[in-house]
Amino acid sequence: MISVLYDDDYSKLNILFDKIYQPKKSNYVYVSYSTSKKEKYNKKIDIDMDNKTYLKQLIQNTQNIASSHNFNIDPNNYYVEFHKYFVNGKTIPFTDFHEDDYGAVSYNTVTCIYYLIKNDTIEGGDLEFKNKDKGIIKIDPNMLVIFNGNLVHRVTKMNGSGIRKCIVIQFRRL
Repeated sequence: MISVLYDDDYSKLNILFDKIYQPKKSNYVYVSYSTSKKEKYNKKIDIDMDNKTYLKQLIQNTQNIASSHNFNIDPNNYYVEFHKYFVNGKTIPFTDFHEDDYGAVSYNTVTCIYYLIKNDTIEGGDLEFKNKDKGIIKIDPNMLVIFNGNLVHRVTKMNGSGIRKCIVIQFRRL
């Protein structure tokens, strides 16, 4: 099951992203936040109280959206990643096909991806599912994609120049 939603309010997430994200000099960086200290990719990030409140509101809103689209989740177990790709005239290879279940977390997931920015000057960087019936979802700004973490997927290769930012939230799937 896959749900794709659009909302101009998602653009407000850029503010949270930019406050939490710490610039690095590489083509790809991410930071993460989790309800568990046990997750293998959990990096400690400092979030001030204002942003922590906003992050909690984002988690709550995402829980409500996922539940309203018939995804059965545990609202107390989640993992959040902030991804930023810098595409600067070099091809960034696609990621390998993977499942999110038992990937960064120790449970089955419902994956929620907020696509905040994908500059028009970037070709590719879309969400491809290995199951050909699901195909490729062309990524647009202010888009939310929700799917079960057992669906095999990847990011397609990117060419051109610009920025692609997204926030990934993985809830424990019940």
